[in-house]
Amino acid sequence: MFEKLSYNQSELIYLGLKKLIETKSGHGLHNADGGHPVYVNGSQGKINKQDEYADSPDKSALFKMLSELSTKLKKDGVESHGFKWWYDFNNWQSFCKFIINSYQKQSGSE
Repeated sequence: MFEKLSYNQSELIYLGLKKLIETKSGHGLHNADGGHPVYVNGSQGKINKQDEYADSPDKSALFKMLSELSTKLKKDGVESHGFKWWYDFNNWQSFCKFIINSYQKQSGSE
């Protein structure tokens, strides 16, 4: 999906998508809810069949895009730069952990 983008283009899209989660916009999340049980369970490595109606690695456009961009940016050497903004959305659990951590920060429930 992003293979023809330059490094800078990939980084901009990645940062924009990541910011959707960090700002608690809810865009791309089930019911616009970063605290939804599907993400809580996912952050703990649990994928329950009953949760899949809400969101899953196969359904989530946000996860698919961030995961693909993470892979592309890693291949292009982003990790060697030591950027503070870098987060590897390499799998559903890491994606869900990021959502839950962002949601808790925004909610003041840390």
